[in-house]
Amino acid sequence: MRFEFSSGFEDLAFVLKCLNGNAELERVDKGVRLLCDGVSHEGLDDVLAALYRIYEPNHDHRSIRETKRLRESPETRKIEVSISSLTSFYGLYCLMITQGTLRNKLFIDQMVEKIMPSVRLDPDFQLLDIQAGEIVSIGDVQGLDKLYSEDVVARERIQVLSGLREHVAKEEMLGNKFLFVTNIKPAKFKGQVSEGMILCVKGPDGKIEPIRMPGEIENGSRLELEGFETPISDFSSGKIDMRRSGYINALGSFKVVGHFLTFKGSKVTCGGKYIKTNISDGPVS
Repeated sequence: MRFEFSSGFEDLAFVLKCLNGNAELERVDKGVRLLCDGVSHEGLDDVLAALYRIYEPNHDHRSIRETKRLRESPETRKIEVSISSLTSFYGLYCLMITQGTLRNKLFIDQMVEKIMPSVRLDPDFQLLDIQAGEIVSIGDVQGLDKLYSEDVVARERIQVLSGLREHVAKEEMLGNKFLFVTNIKPAKFKGQVSEGMILCVKGPDGKIEPIRMPGEIENGSRLELEGFETPISDFSSGKIDMRRSGYINALGSFKVVGHFLTFKGSKVTCGGKYIKTNISDGPVS
């Protein structure tokens, strides 16, 4: 089975991957097509009809219409590996990331348990939009003797205030790349705005180390979790309130173990490379 899909049909590619891990998925420039047993099904209606005939042969005519509706307006459904529930899951997952909302997190978590191990996901991993960013200028914040003001180039250019003046010299930061949480709601300090947060590891001796990235990693590169799928990759993330427990817990799941950045025990990569630190073990914040 081969599935060709263009932008706007990623949800159907995800649905098929959950239903048939052996299906061949290929991104194309235009349209959507399913090739199965020598027969080509083209267009949304034809593809959905074929998927229902193959995977839910007892469906009725309303199923296709309902799935098309759920593609536009996803909602919580029965926790099951079905075309409609998987379609809604994908839509609500995207909204969780792009709108910065935890409203449907319970449904998403329950669906993940149902989907695994066919597709390995951790919905907490993408709650924080962590990107590689280059510090192109850095200065002190007047009136706040612990803060730096950093001009950072990630996918977008942002200003970040960080409490690193007592821990790291400016020269060690300027011109280098580090990891930044980029989807935090802006906060004001002494009239200056911070639009993100630099990630640091704290060693057993209390030493603070900002997590530095190799120079060859492109600005704006996002993290990936080894052995896990990231359902969406090209997106604009919604701004989040870091006081919410869901986001606090997600940040607390990052740790450095044996000099490598991990998330819930699995290694994290960026640009295909593991992320190493000088500090051997410690929490990340």
